[in-house]
Amino acid sequence: MPSARIEVGQLARIHAHLAQTIAPAKPRTILLLADEAQRGSLFFFLGPVPLVRRLMLIAALSLLVLFGVSLSGMVDGRPESFSLLSNSSMSLLLNELFLLSAAAIGACFSGLFQANRYISAGTFDPRQESSYWIRFALGLMAGVILATLVPIESFTEVKSGGGVQGSLGGLGAPALALLGGFSAAVVHRILYRLVSAIESVVKGDPHANLDNKLESVKGQAEQSAVRERLVVSAQLTRLQQNITAGQTLEEIGAQVRGIQDRLFPAVFDEQEDGAPISALGSNPKD
Repeated sequence: MPSARIEVGQLARIHAHLAQTIAPAKPRTILLLADEAQRGSLFFFLGPVPLVRRLMLIAALSLLVLFGVSLSGMVDGRPESFSLLSNSSMSLLLNELFLLSAAAIGACFSGLFQANRYISAGTFDPRQESSYWIRFALGLMAGVILATLVPIESFTEVKSGGGVQGSLGGLGAPALALLGGFSAAVVHRILYRLVSAIESVVKGDPHANLDNKLESVKGQAEQSAVRERLVVSAQLTRLQQNITAGQTLEEIGAQVRGIQDRLFPAVFDEQEDGAPISALGSNPKD
């Protein structure tokens, strides 16, 4: 049994030394890459891990769909062709599929770029694979939202012969879809800013705002009262200690008057003599 403990301890030290040697690479990543290399998958040439291979296949499929749909004469780059209100039937379906494939290419580009960086550093964690697919789905939605809602027609002009001219040459909406797929966080920030702007314009109920202010003032008053109680409690504790220490009656009386002034601050009545009146109040007729 002692020899077994020594062997386990030696293995632990060897493992720690090897982990420190290959840092920042992780042992889990090295083991995953070694297992995938020994497995010899048919699509291993697409990437060293299954996530990269799947993203590569989706990217290739998206490129085929993008080029295949663009062969149709219905996909002409006109702003109204991508509009959900101006277009319909098969033409709208092909144009939206064109935007969706562009967004998928952008999302795959972003995921592959990030995964390649982690694999090169040896820090890829297969347990985080679901986060890549979540970002892929967000990229699809963000690309379609950005290409559909942004008024890209302001960047393009329609020729008299039916073609599209301008700085973007009819590729404005697909370019926005590609950018939205690449960075869904940008679209999230845009939507968040829009919601914040609308919220700032549309004020809430004034009665509700007044209630919130009253609650805030009430909370501040309660906090102030708690602080005052703590101060008075500390003064009473100090007074008790001074009494135990045997201070004189004059000193104790001065401390008691200080505590009374803390509890009931003096209020000066606006009279000719300016004599102070206790906060508890006394009848002026007395």
